[in-house]
Amino acid sequence: KYSSYAFSVIARCFNYNTMLLITCKESDQINVLGYTVRSNDWRYTEWRTYDVSVKYGNGFVLEKELYDHKLDDGTDLDSSEIDNVVELEEHSQV
Repeated sequence: KYSSYAFSVIARCFNYNTMLLITCKESDQINVLGYTVRSNDWRYTEWRTYDVSVKYGNGFVLEKELYDHKLDDGTDLDSSEIDNVVELEEHSQV
């Protein structure tokens, strides 16, 4: 079976007061990047710290997300992304 993948990088700001990821007002405020790979059946994202002054080896993992889309009929993306399954034992190698 042929499978294709989509890759994306999303810039966010971590608000230390609310402990939430938010959309940045200015590009120089970016301090978190989300790296995502999406297949027909899965979406995996790692949120990593980001420092523009560091060239290589940038960022430690803040959060991991893994969502199972195998039963998703494509009509409601949000319903298939309720349960983050990254912590389940069968996905422990992620």
